[in-house]
Amino acid sequence: PPGVPASLWWAASAFRTQGSAAAVDNPPVPQPGPAPVADEPEDEKTDEPDKTKQDEKDEGKTEDEDEKEHEKDKTDGAVARVPTVWTQRSADDFSQGEAKGIAVRSDGLACLAPHWAPSGRLPEPYVWALASGSSGTFMGTCDGGKVYRVGSAAPEALFDTGRFGICSLHVAPDGSVLAGTMPGGTVFAITSDGKGSELCTLQADYVWDIVDAPEGGYYIATGAPAVVYHVDAAGKANAIARLKEAHALRLLVAGGALYIGTARRGGLYRRDADGTVVSLYDTADADITDLLAVKDGAVLLSTAPKGSVVSVAPSGEATIVYEDAKRGVMSLARMGDRTIAGLSESGQIVEVIN
Repeated sequence: PPGVPASLWWAASAFRTQGSAAAVDNPPVPQPGPAPVADEPEDEKTDEPDKTKQDEKDEGKTEDEDEKEHEKDKTDGAVARVPTVWTQRSADDFSQGEAKGIAVRSDGLACLAPHWAPSGRLPEPYVWALASGSSGTFMGTCDGGKVYRVGSAAPEALFDTGRFGICSLHVAPDGSVLAGTMPGGTVFAITSDGKGSELCTLQADYVWDIVDAPEGGYYIATGAPAVVYHVDAAGKANAIARLKEAHALRLLVAGGALYIGTARRGGLYRRDADGTVVSLYDTADADITDLLAVKDGAVLLSTAPKGSVVSVAPSGEATIVYEDAKRGVMSLARMGDRTIAGLSESGQIVEVIN
């Protein structure tokens, strides 16, 4: 639908919601049988079977010889097939089987897989946003606009925004939850006991991301158009970056700067402390779906619908570390010293090595 980032094509429906004859002709020809045998004369018949040469040979064996012959018969023909040996070397080799408790990397290495378990099903068709913090893990839904808290049993409904969908969640330092909604650009602040109130309403259709601001308050990414706001604890909003893009999708605070990932052209921008905005990377034909800080001041970004993971140095030098032309990369996360990416369509979770 118009105005929606291309990387969200998979949820377009949510936005629209708002031979026998031959046998007769050729009968079988009788085959000649064995010639008839003439009856034996009565005086030549006998009730004892004829002895063969093997029978005569067996009669001459001792008991020891007979036992040895019996043991030999038991081993003869025991092996019906020559054993086959093969080696699993590649990911394609392992893909023929079912992985249980292991993960197979694209380079063919098999390793222990992370433990996972379902957290429960919700009545809404989409879980659009996730956030974790000091007060727990939370989910925001689309075509329902509800916030759920993930517990030890089934997810617990925490707050109903009354909006069509929640496209961003953030757990604030005080444990409250911020929910960015669509359409209309309203942000709700929700307490741990499920009481919510409107923090602010921005001049936007979508609130795509919310992060803590070093100076206090929050940075909030919106679309369309692509504008980033600073909102203080009282809800006062101030635009700090206006970009010539359709959407500001993702935000990252790292190294004293604010990084902004956009859609539809998919650009990566850095806003420095003095307010200067610098363009670092341009995908030209994809959306930037997530941002992740890594060592040496570099930033990893993911793209969709054409999937890739790109490492961008502070200087702007970019290195493509993963590509998938058929599946978009929708999210990035760190798990210990491992970088994890979530793919579209197949719903696979992959580890980005190198």
